[in-house]
Amino acid sequence: MSVCARQQGERRWHDVGRALSVRGSTMLVVGTGDIGSHFASICKAMGANTLGVRRDPTRTAEGIDRMYGFDMLDSLLPRADVVALSVPAADDTYHLMDARRFSLLKSTAVLINAGRGTAVDALALDRALSEDQLHGAAIDVTDPEPLPVGSPLWNEPHCLITPHVAGGNHLEVTERRIIDIALENVRRYVAGEPLTNRRR
Repeated sequence: MSVCARQQGERRWHDVGRALSVRGSTMLVVGTGDIGSHFASICKAMGANTLGVRRDPTRTAEGIDRMYGFDMLDSLLPRADVVALSVPAADDTYHLMDARRFSLLKSTAVLINAGRGTAVDALALDRALSEDQLHGAAIDVTDPEPLPVGSPLWNEPHCLITPHVAGGNHLEVTERRIIDIALENVRRYVAGEPLTNRRR
């Protein structure tokens, strides 16, 4: 998509080749909390197979066909058409996607990061894209954030960069959901009931 956007800015009419499709593809969702689970559900509705990775693989998540632990990540990466990251910043997620793991992916794979920028080694990502080791990337978060003006990722035609807008109040439906959760939890607190949507 970013290639087409650049071509439009350059007023170029050029066929960029075969398009990728969600239908029949394998989505590897790393981090299957609210964001990852919702993404997986949308992908399933469009005909994708969804594999999830989380710390406790015995816990299921909506939209995930099969769940795995982080210890299986390396064996799952070669199967993935899309790797979607929505992990928190933590010691064990720092540079989760590094040069070694990028080398495990198909050259047609796409990386999406909507969790924390620290999960991706930006230099390794740039190298993987520039050497056609990876088809494309869409990153809403970076490390550091904002992405420095000198980062080569800004000029990478196969990388779509958005300024941390995938969450928060950028969607009215998200804002309403946050309010609904807060109001329900106030009701539960007053009634002496357990709160919902708590981090485990």
